[in-house]
Amino acid sequence: MNFKILLLISFISIASLTGCASSKSAQNFSYSTQFTPEQTEQDVDFLFNATRNINPLLFENPLIVTSFKQRLDSVRNEILVPLTRTEFYVRFAPVLSSLQDGHTYLSIPFDDISNYLNNGGLLLPFDVIFLDEQIFIKKNYSDDLTFSAGMEIHSINGVSANQILLDLSQLQSGKNPNWGLRRMEGRSDLFKAFLWMKYGWNDTFDLQVTHHDESIHQILSGVKIETIRSQRESTNTSNLFNYRLIEHDIGYLQVSYFGGKTKSFRQFLKSTFDQIQKDQIDHLIIDVRDNVGGNSDQADELLSYFASEPFNSKKKVSVRASEQFKEHAKQRIPKTLRWLPLQYLDAKGRAIWRADDGAMVVIDEEPVQPKPKSKRFTGNTYLLINEGSFSTAAVFASAFKRLGYGELIGRTTGGEDGIFYAESINVTLPNNDLNLVISSMKFQLDDESARMSKPGVVPNIYVNKILEDEIDSVDTILDEAKKLITNSEIGN
Repeated sequence: MNFKILLLISFISIASLTGCASSKSAQNFSYSTQFTPEQTEQDVDFLFNATRNINPLLFENPLIVTSFKQRLDSVRNEILVPLTRTEFYVRFAPVLSSLQDGHTYLSIPFDDISNYLNNGGLLLPFDVIFLDEQIFIKKNYSDDLTFSAGMEIHSINGVSANQILLDLSQLQSGKNPNWGLRRMEGRSDLFKAFLWMKYGWNDTFDLQVTHHDESIHQILSGVKIETIRSQRESTNTSNLFNYRLIEHDIGYLQVSYFGGKTKSFRQFLKSTFDQIQKDQIDHLIIDVRDNVGGNSDQADELLSYFASEPFNSKKKVSVRASEQFKEHAKQRIPKTLRWLPLQYLDAKGRAIWRADDGAMVVIDEEPVQPKPKSKRFTGNTYLLINEGSFSTAAVFASAFKRLGYGELIGRTTGGEDGIFYAESINVTLPNNDLNLVISSMKFQLDDESARMSKPGVVPNIYVNKILEDEIDSVDTILDEAKKLITNSEIGN
């Protein structure tokens, strides 16, 4: 997200949405470093006050503030012994996730996970697939060939699969729990790390699995992360966006992240849509699956290639004018100019800076202008989404659907629809140094009558997740789009 200095933090780019926040490095803490109950209490107080003062959701609903405080106090009152950062995380991350705000959360202490793994820590040797509240093996990295892809895991170390899914889902924020599950499956090692963090499993795994109705009970040793990585095929993930012709009249445009350099993205779109015209395609498939968000200016830029009139991807944008937000905004100004009252030179800046601390301020956004008709794509358009489409990608999907630019194919997005909160501000807990991420803005994506947050953008055509296809890496969602195109051409 880039504030535009030319507009003196006028917040014309304030609607940029952060899909994920980077965590501040810990102060040389080991994963075994402990903090006293008194230090934990101070961190919890800080967490509550910062969230209450910054997040618009807590400003608008006093009942949520009360419930949030009660949940925090309930967990805090159980803390009678020193805690590590990881132990703090697994206790208090679920309290934040109860807000169902995907942009308000405790950052995962990846430093501690790395420290554990670098010291020879062991992990469950499976990649997994989640389907219908069940856990299946996707790949086995151990030498024990008893376990193979497709087996269902019923329990690990006596904890049922249902309980594991419930416990680990609560460690991640968001209204759609499938967003958190998507982050943990397949080639992600987050599921394996969470098993260590939540349950302390770091050696052997007592597994209860089934295969073709046969029950298997066996103990399996964990493996080092190097063993897992050495058996994985490398994939090219360097391109944030690409375009190719997949059939003579079908183009495929993939955007895996809206957070790269805006200038590069604009240049890519310009050359891509020039190429699309040269290819004379009738159908364009846009893929934002597993796109975790980024800069909404880039999403609007892509939308402008389909618009025939000015549009807004968001119906209404409001800022929580907290002290922290104002400080956050001023950091976007070059340090040598921060002493100047630049924020008062623009109407939007004045409205925010003159508002009482914590008040909500509505920001009027200028409509996005469509590209000239000669540059726009006017054929049939299809947008691929899934539970990994989050933040700006979900905003893009919501606007694409509402504005009628084409068909949405796949599964419900991870990011919220209707009303949701974003533009995260990062603060650091004073003692254990964990990074706390808090939404500071409210976005209304739907019509004025839609005032409720919904668990994701729903596709026009839903594509079920099939275990065999997931194991074999068959792209059922893309196949469904091709099928739809073929049927439309036959119909014509």
